[in-house]
Amino acid sequence: MQINLASDRLSAHSVSVMKNRFTKHGPNGLRVEFDANEIFPNDPGQGTPVLVCLGRETASFCCALNEGEVGGSIRLSPAQIAFLESLEEFVWDFTSPVTA
Repeated sequence: MQINLASDRLSAHSVSVMKNRFTKHGPNGLRVEFDANEIFPNDPGQGTPVLVCLGRETASFCCALNEGEVGGSIRLSPAQIAFLESLEEFVWDFTSPVTA
């Protein structure tokens, strides 16, 4: 899988890149880690291609966005939730298999 880092949605945020993985840094220490190696088109429920991290606590992107928390107990701030919302379309594009 090829990751296009020139995307307008992606270029507006801070990004760290390493091979098939990259991290977007959000407000107040929030990180969103993308890992293309965790995408399994034939088994979409397998793997965690987008992980939201705050300190040592983690959650899947959907869980963090829908529940507004990570680690089952750390609530995200309105700024952190807005950051996740700004990534929602990019996350969908990133995790959807490309068909020819």
